[in-house]
Amino acid sequence: MPDETAYWQIISPRHLASLKGTCPYYRPNKKVRYAAGFVSLLESLPHKQMLSVIPGLMRHFSRRTYYRVRKGERPLSPSEQQVVLNALKRCGVKEPKDFDAYFEEYDW
Repeated sequence: MPDETAYWQIISPRHLASLKGTCPYYRPNKKVRYAAGFVSLLESLPHKQMLSVIPGLMRHFSRRTYYRVRKGERPLSPSEQQVVLNALKRCGVKEPKDFDAYFEEYDW
């Protein structure tokens, strides 16, 4: 544990004992591939197609979050990457290009 960690969050063992079935708090120790930004993906589209994609993404993410994920300030989880790709496909993009950058991180 890093020295700069001020506190830990824990789950009560009594609460865990009362749960039935699989633990809803479990997170696997496998890294997930996150995407950062999709400016180049949008810029590769014809202008009319780009204008049809953006409103749907803004509705899904909210206006502020859309601009943050587009610029790469906030990473996109695999499910959010799929939302972006599905929006592109709905607007007629046959083979979308890659996101601006990728990195692997734990989904904790």
